[in-house]
Amino acid sequence: MKNLIIVTLLCVSSFACDSKKDEVVEIQDQTISASYRKTTSVNIPGQALIVNVLELNESRCPINVNCIQAGGVDLQLSISDGTNKANIPVSFKSESKASGHQTFMLGNQNYSLVVHDVLPYPVTTQTPDLEEYKVNLSIEKI
Repeated sequence: MKNLIIVTLLCVSSFACDSKKDEVVEIQDQTISASYRKTTSVNIPGQALIVNVLELNESRCPINVNCIQAGGVDLQLSISDGTNKANIPVSFKSESKASGHQTFMLGNQNYSLVVHDVLPYPVTTQTPDLEEYKVNLSIEKI
């Protein structure tokens, strides 16, 4: 009887773990990585958007330095649906949950854009070229 209970609990727990893994995959699928000055497509239900990182100004404190301010990254993004185009300024500060979020309109549709991360993170020993930067973001209709 004990063995039956243990086997049942193991089966139930393995199914519970599987469902949590599926949720994480869905969240990752919504985030895209846009490179500096390279066109990236974002598929939103019923529509494809074109994202281009036009400008990137890095002012974050390097990892191996103690700074008074953490700094941030100022971005200028161009987003198009093929007919309409919008230039969206976004400021991203990794320590602030409110940063990196912007709403915008294309045609008659409102969208929400969230910048999740900008890589590579600065280090004093290396200065990355702008072409090396990747902006992890997500866009959804609102």
